[in-house]
Amino acid sequence: MQRRRTLLGAGLAAVLTAGALGIGPAGAAPGAIVVKGRLSFSPNRFVHSTQHYEPGRRTVAPGGLVTLSNRDGAAEPHTFTIVDFGPDLPNTVEEVFNCEFCNQFFPQHFPAGEDGPPVDVLNAGPAGLDEVGDSVLVFPGETRQLPVSAPARA
Repeated sequence: MQRRRTLLGAGLAAVLTAGALGIGPAGAAPGAIVVKGRLSFSPNRFVHSTQHYEPGRRTVAPGGLVTLSNRDGAAEPHTFTIVDFGPDLPNTVEEVFNCEFCNQFFPQHFPAGEDGPPVDVLNAGPAGLDEVGDSVLVFPGETRQLPVSAPARA
């Protein structure tokens, strides 16, 4: 049984609701995924986040490029990580702020700690976005383009 894959975006402290990157047939539209929204806070009143992916789903043909942009105005980078569509996605607020699957990638992106040099791209297998565990670090205001190397799905 073939599982659906998705890109999961995370801030250093919290996970965003997942957007999805589908692998489609040749001729699929080029992919651009942007983190948008904002964070607001009032002491002893609320923490509010409108962070989200736009669009929520994007299909990209094998060999195409996905463009990842961090435009949410927060001062922290986000990660975009390929996960299994069901079991690895957070389903509750508690899971969003303590995502076991997501938390394993932060130390890999920052092996020398937050003040050390980051590893911008993690490849679980060959280069490109094609396997669970492939992860891209995108800093505030940054845009990155990466190839989609996964085969097309029927």
